[in-house]
Amino acid sequence: MKTLHFYFQSQKKEFLALTVLTVFCFSLLLIRAKATNSVFFFFLIWNLFLGFLPYAMSSLMMYSIKIRENRGYRFFGLLIWLLFLPNSFYLITDFFHLNKFNTVPIWFDLMVLSTFSLTGFLFGLFSLFSIEKILISHYSGRVSSILLLISLYLTAFGIYLGRYLRFNSWDVLSNPTDLFFTCINCLFVRDVQNFTLGFGTFLLVIYWVATSMKMLETNNLKIK
Repeated sequence: MKTLHFYFQSQKKEFLALTVLTVFCFSLLLIRAKATNSVFFFFLIWNLFLGFLPYAMSSLMMYSIKIRENRGYRFFGLLIWLLFLPNSFYLITDFFHLNKFNTVPIWFDLMVLSTFSLTGFLFGLFSLFSIEKILISHYSGRVSSILLLISLYLTAFGIYLGRYLRFNSWDVLSNPTDLFFTCINCLFVRDVQNFTLGFGTFLLVIYWVATSMKMLETNNLKIK
């Protein structure tokens, strides 16, 4: 119970930080739209919403005892979370749109894309923290670590499917056959392998650093 209480207290701070970042994202976007008379970058709003869904799903699982403790509900919740997790980290690939227009200084577009990417990354990282707690409460630490490791590399694979092959999370339901055979074929493509390995390792390093910092903060609070 103390662990959950500490989690809920820390999640309030996370939610406040994410809210502030999201408001800042929208403010920058509105300023850009006003300055350029263009809504081109408004696709970032949709991308950020999709990036928010894994965070929302993991928070729901943490708050709902029924979902956490029922094996069927828990498995389904984890599946939905994993399906949408690539969307959180996908926002970093929106840097591909940098410097496409000269209507505003490039530093401003860099700030817009960086803020959206950071917010999406935090949605993903915080959701990973929650899922890690759920996994550890039901499985051993080793099994939990392996499952999270697999999740990160599957996320990298999902980002490739979204960025380069233009698949969406809901294609699992709307276009499952094409998605399935595309995934099978991609497994033997060198570029896909390199992207999945490289980006998956990048996510792993970022997650390890974030986890280390979070543990350090927790230890400092215990000392106080």
